[in-house]
Amino acid sequence: MFIRLLTFSIFAILWLSLQPTKVFATKDFSTSFDSTYEIGENISTKVVHQISLTNLKPNSYASEFTLIIGSTNLDSITARDNSGLLPVAINQKDNGVAVSVNLKSRPALGLNQKKEFTIRYDSRDTAQKVGKIIEVNIPKLSNSKEFDSFTTNLLVPAKFGSPSLMVPEPAAKTPTAQYLSFTFDRNDETGISAVFGTTQSFSVFLKYFISNPGGNQIQSSIALPPDTAYQRVSIDRIKPLPIKLEADIDGNWLAFYQLKPQQKLSIEADLTVEIKMVPLGQNFPQPLPEHLQPSVFWQSDDPEILALAVKLKTPKEIYDYVVSNLTYDYTRAEKRNERKGAKSALKNPGSAICTEFTDLFIALSRAAGIPARELEGFAWTENPKLRPLSLSGDILHAWPEYWDKDRNLWVQVDPTWGNTTGLIDYFTKLDFNHIVFAIHGKSDTTPLPAGFYKTDESQKKTVAVTPKNVSLDFTQEPEAQIFIPNTLPTYLFNRISVMLTNQQSYAQYKIPVSILVPGAEVKINSPSETNLLPWETKSLEFKIKPRDLWMNKPLPITVRIGLKTYEYQPKAVSPLKPIIGIFIGSAAIFAVILALRSGNIRLPGFLRNSHLYREIKKS
Repeated sequence: MFIRLLTFSIFAILWLSLQPTKVFATKDFSTSFDSTYEIGENISTKVVHQISLTNLKPNSYASEFTLIIGSTNLDSITARDNSGLLPVAINQKDNGVAVSVNLKSRPALGLNQKKEFTIRYDSRDTAQKVGKIIEVNIPKLSNSKEFDSFTTNLLVPAKFGSPSLMVPEPAAKTPTAQYLSFTFDRNDETGISAVFGTTQSFSVFLKYFISNPGGNQIQSSIALPPDTAYQRVSIDRIKPLPIKLEADIDGNWLAFYQLKPQQKLSIEADLTVEIKMVPLGQNFPQPLPEHLQPSVFWQSDDPEILALAVKLKTPKEIYDYVVSNLTYDYTRAEKRNERKGAKSALKNPGSAICTEFTDLFIALSRAAGIPARELEGFAWTENPKLRPLSLSGDILHAWPEYWDKDRNLWVQVDPTWGNTTGLIDYFTKLDFNHIVFAIHGKSDTTPLPAGFYKTDESQKKTVAVTPKNVSLDFTQEPEAQIFIPNTLPTYLFNRISVMLTNQQSYAQYKIPVSILVPGAEVKINSPSETNLLPWETKSLEFKIKPRDLWMNKPLPITVRIGLKTYEYQPKAVSPLKPIIGIFIGSAAIFAVILALRSGNIRLPGFLRNSHLYREIKKS
């Protein structure tokens, strides 16, 4: 009897490349895929994939199994079944490795027969330790829905502590003395991300070159990294000092310098940037009508973009579309690139870098009525193949943010890295590695971020970023000078000035300022809360008028600024008492004069002979 054996290849793709690829599967097999990622204390990861293929037809068997692993840093790749090692072919890709296991030498023949084997390797990309933060990212398995059984197990050292963030939530958590074990059942929609630690800090050195080629004195500005909902900045040193520091409507920090004719100026800044995963509060600009407008690179009024936005509607759907439909072009990323904009990205999806991913997300969002902006800055990466940086300048990066009206918050996402890391979720959470240098909302090009302030003579590196193991203290209160007159007339409003000066290298937010004056009418000409940029001074004004017109005593005044309380007791003075006194005194003198003239009052002799008496009688 002759049994015909059909050769068949099954491809299970753990996908971290340019775009989703068609997955070849068959109904001839039932597939079970169980993965374990064991993170070591040295952050290296041991990975074991246990695969079981069950024949559903009597005359077929699997001859090859190919796994595309989303990592470029793999060691010790092996495959084995119960009888020993299996032949493995390894093919390196741009942002992954294809591992093909030859199953022909020991096939599983017959109906319901199982071919069970494992693929093992060590990965240096699964877990990263940057500064105080440990991040674990396991990419989505793109064809997992075709597997009958699909589970992922994550083991991390117990000394890491509980994760501050884990997406998605695990189906089970098992603590032991040595490990924390997390089990995920069918995480089909996203990969797995875990973060250990709550705050990351970076030391940032920036250099700027500006000049005035004209014949008149001008003011020129540079953009310093600003605070955002997730980022706090301390300007530890800037030389020379600017003449002023202002925030524009998008929240950019602009430092202004006075330049003489033909003057060239080199500026250096040392900063500490602290990043948190949890938003820092609503201290930052709300969306404006400009954040819905079309622009040169955000053609949100283009008919094709408008039609697509009607279908996509939500930020998540827009993000998924951009991630899935654009292809990152590594050849373009290696060159100095011309920015193409959203419309070009839609027409040429196969040649995109971070600017196209960002521009298309913004244009589609604005077309859908969702305010959106561009962020440009530095993204810390230890593997630029998986997490590329592709802006010209000092290896900068671009990513978008959208306005979440329910959370009242600008939310940052990164569709570029979502694409290049094989669908790791950069929508639900970002990471601790994105440092904002400039925010583009009203304009799609300005202000220029640090890294772009160069001269023809000086094209050297102007950006340096290093993880820093520090925690910043943002609790200092501003210095206050309170100006209250010593006397307060009761018949008018008296002006009280409060001068607040931030003497710190970081911004201070929502500083409450209030004044309490029992028995007085108070007019408040300033907001009840104020924000101060580094070294900024603001003057606040109040007006008070005592209600008691006859008051002539100290008036208690309490001024509260932040956590500090200031007590004053200027004297309230009624103008009526001296006026009435003068009137009574004048009337008395007039009455005496009249009495003397009429003779109703007889004075002693020495007074009758006085010069004053004779003058009164003559009059």
